[in-house]
This record gives sequence, structure tokens and C-alpha cells, in this order.
Amino acid sequence: MSGTVSYSGVTAIFTPGSPLKPNTVYTATATTGIKDLAGNPLLSPYVWTFTTGAAVDTTPPTVSFTSPPNGALQVTTSSNVAASFSEPMNPLTLNTATFLLTQGGVRVAGTVTSSGSSATFIPTVNLAPNTTYTAVITNVAADLAGNALGSTYQWTFTTGTGAELMPVCLANFAILSGAGVVATGQNVITGDIGVSPGTLISGFPPGTIIGAMHAADAIAAAAMVDVAAGYLDAFARSVGPVAISGDIGGRTFTPGLYKAASSVTITSGDVTLDAKGNANAVFIFQVASSIGLSPGRKILLTGGAQTFNVFWQVGTSASLGAASTFQGNILANQSITVDTGATVFGRLLAKTGTVTLQASVVTSPAPYIAVGGIFNAASWSRPVAPGSIAAVFGNNFGSSVAAASSYPLPTTLGGATIRVGAQAVPLFMTACNQMNLQIPWEAVPQTQVPVTVSVGGQTSIQQTATVVPFAPGIFSVNMLGSGQAMAQIWPSIQLAAPAGPLGRPVIRGEYIIIFGTGLGTVSNQPTNGAPALSNPLSFTPTLPIVMVGGVAAKVTYSGLAPGFAGLYQVNAVIPLTAPAGPIVELVLTMGGIVSNVVTIAVQ
Repeated sequence: MSGTVSYSGVTAIFTPGSPLKPNTVYTATATTGIKDLAGNPLLSPYVWTFTTGAAVDTTPPTVSFTSPPNGALQVTTSSNVAASFSEPMNPLTLNTATFLLTQGGVRVAGTVTSSGSSATFIPTVNLAPNTTYTAVITNVAADLAGNALGSTYQWTFTTGTGAELMPVCLANFAILSGAGVVATGQNVITGDIGVSPGTLISGFPPGTIIGAMHAADAIAAAAMVDVAAGYLDAFARSVGPVAISGDIGGRTFTPGLYKAASSVTITSGDVTLDAKGNANAVFIFQVASSIGLSPGRKILLTGGAQTFNVFWQVGTSASLGAASTFQGNILANQSITVDTGATVFGRLLAKTGTVTLQASVVTSPAPYIAVGGIFNAASWSRPVAPGSIAAVFGNNFGSSVAAASSYPLPTTLGGATIRVGAQAVPLFMTACNQMNLQIPWEAVPQTQVPVTVSVGGQTSIQQTATVVPFAPGIFSVNMLGSGQAMAQIWPSIQLAAPAGPLGRPVIRGEYIIIFGTGLGTVSNQPTNGAPALSNPLSFTPTLPIVMVGGVAAKVTYSGLAPGFAGLYQVNAVIPLTAPAGPIVELVLTMGGIVSNVVTIAVQ
């Protein structure tokens, strides 16, 4: 039949001149006249067939939701702009001509990517702070059947001030020094104390440490490496700094990056850090020389500001006066001095010099689990299931990325331990703001389970995880729970993906192995953190329902993937009537619960 051919990258699309007939078998052929950029033709014609459905799709797609949502405030300036649609879209109709971002009527430069039923506008540079933007998707955007949006869709949002700053990863110590820690009087330290490569820690007793002491050991040495990395990170921040100088006492600062070319003092009044209601707001102060907090002066946090998100990078040394109150984390290139009666909520980290204390109180920030911050690690949804892989988000989990290297998985990693109920659970990975873990099998009969994190001698406030029998999730290549699925073509290790480095399209009738988590209890259940066996296998009591492009697939195995903890695999046959294409939706249902939607390529 007649039609036109369009081409983009490695994808060619034939657009029929008239609608296809319902309930009809069609044959498509790619001839040897097709050549690559080097002039090499196809080795042989490629032929495939497909059958149309009972009726022509004439329903226009709609925009289901957007990120940021319409009217959102305090949006981070590093954000991308995304939209989800009611059905898979034609990727050739989503580009910078049909999905655009404007500010004051002027287009913002960027690129557009799309996959399945979602599209993302990625600005070339960060958005401006305190600015209102309008996102537009025109009615040229169309679904795979050629149905365009019923009308142009637009929404607005407003950026914040500096909330785009990411926290600086710090060593989980209350006090850490390259030269020594010298304390006189009744100092009270909550958190760990360390020194490396120096060896001197004095004054405990009579001072009190609610934590551990590390003098020139491997833990302190590793932590000093993290201090150096954190200092460099804070020093290197460069987007939109606000200049400060001299005495900054009496001023109020909103989230953002502040830079002083020399020394800074807080003398004429207290300093207030106002997060404006954004509990994730970050404040970074870059001080080229020294910082001095005068006796009795205070740094105050308001508007939801958090101690662990305040960073003072100091080029030389810091001094905190008697009876003063300091909030935040000091990363000093040289030394830190804390006078009699001063109170510090934060960390004192000195790269090369000594930390000197006189009858002071230092309280390191405790680890913090974000409210609602416990997710299925495959689908990025809640709740979670026994035995599954989960991700917990928050702050102060670790100063650098630590990953388990062998089985059984450890219950302490990077100095961090997480408990589900009273049970320390196996850990895959820990980082500054994320921990990946296995939900214990013993959580089966529970629905609301307390979760806490302990790091550096401190324990977080308890949050709650909802545990249900089934919480199916399919892993994706981007690890975001969307787009290309982690689905291998059996018996190879190639993914069922568009032809390229990841794999090739799966042929109808071939088997795929779908990797996921959260499919519930199994036979031959391994212990927590131990890998599943290949003999005997660990089966789920029932088989999930697998849908490929809306067509049910035959499932031949469902259970734990041998050699892994918490990872499930589902073996399924691609239906002979499954639709073909580079972005065919894949979804599974277990116990009546539907997984996230990912995609595979079907030939």
C-alpha cells in the first residue's frame, strides 16, 4: 500500500497513506536497498507480519500528569520537565518543536527524550532561580496510531532560590582532625571522634563521648579521605554564588551558595538561615580565609532548615566564641577552635590542623530517614514485600558509596546499619542519602514495620515501612522503574531491546527472563542476605500474569534468581500475537497487584 517513510537515528517509520483495515494481516519488508552510512546494504530482505485489531484506534492521547506539577513552587533549578501520557506515544512527534519550555515568552534551549508513554525536556543549562516557567506540549504530539492530543497542553511552575544545591557528603564524625583533638573541661560530644594521620586525642575523660574514638586507625584514615573529598566538593561549587564579606551578623540568608573572598565574622547580631518551608534546602558558605563567631552570638535555623544541609567551607581556620551557638558543618582547611560554653549542632572537620575544645557541647547530625522514603528498588513505588530489594532515602547514611562485595550480605556497611523492626537487615549499598537493602523474610505477617538507621553512634528517628505480601517491580536499565526493561532473551544475556549494544528485539515465540523483586514468599527460602540456590530452585507458590503489549504471555517459571539475594526472575514466552515495535509495554501482576510498566523491543 502507499505511504511515506520517515527516519531518525536508527529508526525508520512507514506511515500508511490511509488507515489500516481492521482484522487484517499485513506484511512489511525492509529490502536490501537500505544501506548504512558506510554504504553497506542489508544482507537480505527483512520481512515480518502483523495483524490489526478489531477496530481502528481513534482515541486521542491525554496528558496524565507532569513533573513539576502545575503551579509548583520552590522547584529546583536543576530540574528537568517531564510529562506522562495516557498511552504510548510516537517518539518522532515529541521534540523541541512540540515539547517546549518558555520563560517570559522566550524559548529555553534544551533537548527532548521520550520512551513509551513519557517524555522529558532537558534544559541545556540550569533554570534561573525565583523564575516562573511555562511548559507546552502542542497538539502535534501523537500516539502510535497517529491520534494527536486533543488540544495544546500547558502548565507553569516557579523555581526556588538555591534549592538546586545538593548536600555535601561528609564523614560521619562529630569531630575529625588531621593533627589532633585537644579538649579541656567538661566537653560533651555526641558522635564519633577521630584523628588521622595524627594520633593525639586528649581530654576524654573528663570529657564525655557518646560514640566511638578512632585515633590513627583505618576508619579515621578513610574518613579523612572523605573529608578531603567533601572539602573539594564544597569549594568547587560555582553556580550563581552570592557575594558576602566582613561582618554578616544580623542578616537572614535563604538557601543557596554564598562566597566570601576573604574572612567573615558574625559579630553585630545573630545570623538566620531561612529554608522558606523547604526541608531539603541546602546552604553552602565558601569562605576563602577564616570565619569567626563572636561570643554569645548564634546561628539560627528557621523555615524547616536542617543542620545537616548547612555547610561552611573555610580556607584557613574557624573560631567559635564562648557561649556561642553554631549550626552547620565546618570543613576547615586548617584548624577549628571552640571556646568555653559554646554549643555546636553539626560537625567539626579540620583537614590539617587541630580541633581545640573548652567545655563545649558538640552534637553531630543524626541519620535521617525521609518521610515516605522507603521504596521498592525496582518500581520506585510503595509498599514493599518480604524478601524484596528496597531503597531507603534520607541523609547522613554514609560519607561515600560503599557496596557489598560478597554473600552473605553484611548488616553493617560503610559504618551504617539499618533495622527493620528490631532486626539488622542485609545491605547491598550505602551512600550519603540512600541505602539499598533486603526486607527480611520474617516481615511476612506484618503491615507496618518500624525502620531506623544507625551511623556514627547515633540512631535516626523511626519511620514506618508498609510491608504487604506482594509488591511486584520490574528492574529497568535506567534504574528508575521505567523505559527499557531488564529482560534477557534466553539463553543469551542480550536484552530484549532495540538493536544495538544492549541487545536485539526479541522474536515472537522466544523466551525472555524478566528480572524484578517483590513477588513474595518462595519455597526453599534462603536466609536473609544469602543467595538463592540453583538446586533446589526457590519457586513462588503461584505464577504471575505477564502482559506483553496487552497480550498475555505464557509463564514457565517464577522465583528467586539463583546466585542473588532478593532478586526474582520470571521466564515467559513472547506471544505470537504480541505487537511489534521498539517500545512494547511489559507489565506483570502478582496477587492482584500490578507492577511498574517497562518496555521491550519485539520483532
